[in-house]
Amino acid sequence: MVITSLACSILKAYMPSSSSSPLKLGNKIRQARTDRGMRQADLAKLIGLSVQSISAFESGKIIPGLQHLEKIAYHTHRPVHFFSGQKVAEAMARIDQLVTELTELKQILGQVVEHE
Repeated sequence: MVITSLACSILKAYMPSSSSSPLKLGNKIRQARTDRGMRQADLAKLIGLSVQSISAFESGKIIPGLQHLEKIAYHTHRPVHFFSGQKVAEAMARIDQLVTELTELKQILGQVVEHE
């Protein structure tokens, strides 16, 4: 479905990237983990990674992919936007705006095709 893939693309765009602060993200991962009383080894086991990977995430050496960030969020009982800094409402508003624009574009293209 176009809307679903569009929504996924938008949400991925709001996730941390190499241009965001890896250390800030790492600090949030550490905070979420320690708030739940977990050691790095505990979190690593839950999400299927090595302790070294968790350490690299927390030190900002490696930025976790979306799949791993979702698992970290799940196991630390935090929403994904806690790590990205993006508010879900803002992302949803952007999705609604893009859906409206795509609907308008579809109507325009339909008129162009009719006139050919």
